[in-house]
Amino acid sequence: MSIHTDKNLFFCKACLRKIMNARRYAQHDQGSMTNQTVHIAVVEDDALYARVLRYTLEQDPGHEVTHYATTRELKESLHTPADIYLLDYYLPDGTAETMLPGILERQPAARVIIVSGQEDVAVAARLLKQGAYDYILKDADTQEKLLATVQHIKRTRWLEQENARLHKALSGKTPGVALVGTSPELDAVRELIAKAAQAEITVGITGETGTGKEVAARLIHQQSKRAHGPFVAVNVAAIPQELVESELFGHEKGAFTGAHARHIGKLEQAHGGTLLLDELGEMPAHIQVKLLRAIQERSFSRVGGNQLVSSDFRLITATHRDLMAQVNAGAFRQDLYYRLLGLSIVLPALRQRVADIPVLAAHFVQDYCKTHHLPVTLLSAPALDRLTAHTWPGNVRELRAVMELAVVLANGHTIQPQDIRITPAAADKDTGEEYTLAEYQRRLVARLLQKYQGNVLAVARVLDVGKSTLYRMLQQYPELKEIR
Repeated sequence: MSIHTDKNLFFCKACLRKIMNARRYAQHDQGSMTNQTVHIAVVEDDALYARVLRYTLEQDPGHEVTHYATTRELKESLHTPADIYLLDYYLPDGTAETMLPGILERQPAARVIIVSGQEDVAVAARLLKQGAYDYILKDADTQEKLLATVQHIKRTRWLEQENARLHKALSGKTPGVALVGTSPELDAVRELIAKAAQAEITVGITGETGTGKEVAARLIHQQSKRAHGPFVAVNVAAIPQELVESELFGHEKGAFTGAHARHIGKLEQAHGGTLLLDELGEMPAHIQVKLLRAIQERSFSRVGGNQLVSSDFRLITATHRDLMAQVNAGAFRQDLYYRLLGLSIVLPALRQRVADIPVLAAHFVQDYCKTHHLPVTLLSAPALDRLTAHTWPGNVRELRAVMELAVVLANGHTIQPQDIRITPAAADKDTGEEYTLAEYQRRLVARLLQKYQGNVLAVARVLDVGKSTLYRMLQQYPELKEIR
């Protein structure tokens, strides 16, 4: 049964105004996006609440909405595809957790949004991990958040179509991704990237955290003969050790508890393209053995399987650690280290290319003014002096966070020194990098949750992270849950 209070059904004039405002904002945000007909399935056993959702969605003439009251009705309809499914958590004959795998198996391109009264963050994280697109709580702002999410899905699909069209039109030119700066240090990196793109040699990118290692890897891919293929990036440090093998090599159905279906690993996904193994130094020793064999033989077996899987991928590695020091310490296999020797690209720290700080800062200001719909803002000379005087232990990533906050804090069209908020921990300690970045992460997430009134989708979009990642942040910092 659906769980909600009277406020969930309070569909008054104020609610209607919020919905219409959200719709007008979404239409403005679409820009030149072509009209799309979107088929939406509302799975909700509460007839009155279903009418509320249906009315909200049908404010857009491009939405075709169908209502199902039970999981049985939904199962009978899965032969008729929908683009978006709005799924209540509790239904008379099942739950969202039991229905979600079947929907995604039958309609892999569909987006499933959970609309529920369940406030348990663990439940939300579990559903997002299973493949749900978003998790929206039933409250007074549900309709507004729902419209924003649906519009974001539509815009994303349109952008995917546009990107495919532009990819053909650009005829191999590099779109979007760039290393910003004009310093000699960065020019030297660009030369090595161009050389790497001309060959299939393994590339090892090193540099401190936040220097742009993934950006460099993407540039190599986009300038190479494999640009038409996938670019698959894996942050080894972000994967729990017990899941690394499954994420990299995939697994067969029934390989372990919870393996309800075959999973295609990152090595297999990268077939015909480029695989980036980021933070390679964090890889467990037993996985290093299997990776070495996979690189040498270009084949491997999924977890729980015996059949060899072949995959043709170009390998790029990245790490902020000294791998040779790890070899000497016994933490990294020597044979794998020498197998990965190829073209080495070292990304300079931001403090080593101070001349690029004003260029990067101006670039971020322009981006965030567009993101937050604020007037174009300039950097005052004293503000630039404050930026160039800092040592930036978090490198470009830290500068990005500082500039976003400065754009939001600025009054008028000019960023002043008081808008440049650099914490004492960041300014005084070069060795406190991890602590500093964690503190920046916590503060930034807290501010954005306040700014977007707890809208997880909006915050995830601004941070350019997945919703499941943001839910993990909320679990890591319990005090942030109160903001929602």
